Amino acid sequence: MLISNWFRYSLMIVLVPIWTLANAESLGVDQVRMLVEAGEILSLEEILTHNPSISDARLLDLELERDDSGKLVYEFELLNSNNLVIELEIDAATGALLHEEFEE
Repeated sequence: MLISNWFRYSLMIVLVPIWTLANAESLGVDQVRMLVEAGEILSLEEILTHNPSISDARLLDLELERDDSGKLVYEFELLNSNNLVIELEIDAATGALLHEEFEE
């Protein structure tokens, strides 16, 4: 899959900070890498394979959070080609789209 250079650069910037979970637990980049390597969550590249429309938009924000049920969820905030802000919640383990919301 072709991912734009801008999107790859954006992901590198976003991945450097510590991931904060809703329950105030923090995951460092190494912990996220371990979850990916253990097969507990999908890598961002795999998430993009399952959801190709993400790479066509401009990345504004990306978080890995634990939802109320304890499931790890990637939360993307994107700006699409129509200048609409879209929030996507994607199951980190399966890549399934859980929620999509358009903001004004």
